[in-house]
Amino acid sequence: VMGHDLGTVIVLGAVVAGVLFAAGIPLRWFAIAGVPFVGMAVAFVVTSSNRLGRFDVWLGRDTDPTGAARQPIHGRYALADGGWLGLGLGQSREKWGMLSEPHNDFIFAIIGEELGLPGTLAILLLFAGIALACYRLVSRSDDFFVRVVTAGVMTWVTVQALINIGAVIGLLPVIGVPLPLVSSGGSSLITTMGAFGILLSFARSEPGCREAL
Repeated sequence: VMGHDLGTVIVLGAVVAGVLFAAGIPLRWFAIAGVPFVGMAVAFVVTSSNRLGRFDVWLGRDTDPTGAARQPIHGRYALADGGWLGLGLGQSREKWGMLSEPHNDFIFAIIGEELGLPGTLAILLLFAGIALACYRLVSRSDDFFVRVVTAGVMTWVTVQALINIGAVIGLLPVIGVPLPLVSSGGSSLITTMGAFGILLSFARSEPGCREAL
């Protein structure tokens, strides 16, 4: 919050909620804690002209392609240009100056433009596979620590991916979080791969895994 990055705060809040849920905290406590958290998020939105501007774009009140609406509009242009099968790998037109942050926050739009619907569905299926593998580890492990850590990593990656993709396709306002394992950025990639390395270590001790190996 001090760094004016509400998107990361929302992701961290989701991670804390996922960890507490895996730890067995009663659901009523989520409702009790969720009300002030949502209230805090709303307060930070209404007190910031930049965040309010993003909501205006999301709600369709601001459609100026030279202003705050530039990224969402050109992101959807890229997806529309890609169509069913895409323009071909490396053939994106929007990334050459028209779409801001094409290698980072809006990389999903470029994937859709170059690889079409199959490319975007492949990204969604890969994240679904990661979530399914994490869920299996949580449900099969007898170690409390393993369950809690795995639930935290699963919530972190899936929620961040949903926020990023939702912003690109227009279901959510642009918050400014990268797409895990896909967006450019060394620090994000290193931390995500480190987290998955921990999960791989946990998976080696999953019931039946050591025998299979």
